[in-house]
Amino acid sequence: MVCYTRLTPTPTPEKKEKEKQDFSFTSRVFGAVVFSAMSAGEASSFAPDYGKAKAAAARILRLLDQQPAIDTQSAAGETLVKKVNSVSTQILSNQL
Repeated sequence: MVCYTRLTPTPTPEKKEKEKQDFSFTSRVFGAVVFSAMSAGEASSFAPDYGKAKAAAARILRLLDQQPAIDTQSAAGETLVKKVNSVSTQILSNQL
């Protein structure tokens, strides 16, 4: 009877250490790729909101840059103190 035995070389300590380093590196790279993909997906979900916010900010800035039709700092013009009182009196009497 012939018996064949397969001889496998025993791993050296350096080879075992290299295998540990390869696994550690591989697991770190895998974790980084998964985390990056999750972050990219989450960030892309905010893209429509970002566009709307940018447009709204532009509208607000355009509104703030407009010159008002009435100059509130000028003393020229007519004051409406008496007219405002009569209007407010009329409004109050109409609401009763």
